[in-house]
Amino acid sequence: MAAIVIADNTHTSDKPPVTYQNLFMDAITPRAHLHPLWRCLVLLPYFNTARETNSAFTPSDGSRSSPLELCNHCELAANAPSSAKPISPPDGAAGESYYCYVDFRNRIYEVNWTNKAQYPNFSSFPEIDGTVRTVALSDEVSEAFAGSVLLNYGTDGCVRCSHLEPLPIIKLAHPNNLSRLRIQHEFEMLKEMRRHSLPVPIFDDIPMIDNEGIFGYRMEQLYPIDISDTQAISDDLKTIVKQVHDSGFSHGDLNPSNIMRNGNGSLVLIDPSWGGPLGQQVPHHIPSYQYEGTVFSTTTDEKYLKMYFSVVL
Repeated sequence: MAAIVIADNTHTSDKPPVTYQNLFMDAITPRAHLHPLWRCLVLLPYFNTARETNSAFTPSDGSRSSPLELCNHCELAANAPSSAKPISPPDGAAGESYYCYVDFRNRIYEVNWTNKAQYPNFSSFPEIDGTVRTVALSDEVSEAFAGSVLLNYGTDGCVRCSHLEPLPIIKLAHPNNLSRLRIQHEFEMLKEMRRHSLPVPIFDDIPMIDNEGIFGYRMEQLYPIDISDTQAISDDLKTIVKQVHDSGFSHGDLNPSNIMRNGNGSLVLIDPSWGGPLGQQVPHHIPSYQYEGTVFSTTTDEKYLKMYFSVVL
């Protein structure tokens, strides 16, 4: 079935419809060289040579790696072939219709298909067994995608390398309202956790914004933990999570992909998009199944620690 490509309206301000991203996969790949790893599905060797400087994603010193060199952070070379790559997991009603977002030649597309949750063949994109439409993005979001390369992706956003110093990694929300809400909540949670001296990554105080608000943020490069030996970090992790709870917060999603190491080798917690202040009402943009009740509690963290790390608080 030939693709149907709807007219390009990439730079319009039209909002895509609100969609609810189901939790598709919270596993990480076993390849130890992948970094950073963020609810990681795959590391994708794609390099975009469009490198115009833009205030939406350029640090104040304006520095970036040379386009003729290997990036020191993502280790991808210039002029690598540009192929279509998914930036979100398949989502949809089981056995009926599915969709995902695809990065192709500096544009973001929504792909829809039927019958099974596996991605369609993207090798001849945009000719696929399904339909394709260009996603409307603001100028700021478009430039952030165009000036970076895809590293990893997950339920609510993708992680990309901007080749910029001193904070080369950017996390961008998927182009729908729900993902934006979760990224905004995640950014606010990171600020609150840092204010309480909890171990979170170094990130830019100024988020990436457009006329509709926050769509992403910049942060330091991180490295995955050794998932074959989670027992080695269990004591440190137990101490960290106790500090989080004692400070009045839950994390909400303590799976191995959300525990990482910084450049000094210290453990840090990432992606608190499903966390919040203990005792407060869980907002509508967090899946209702994530907590046993209607308020933030420590029970989910305790369950995940025991399940993934054999840690009992």
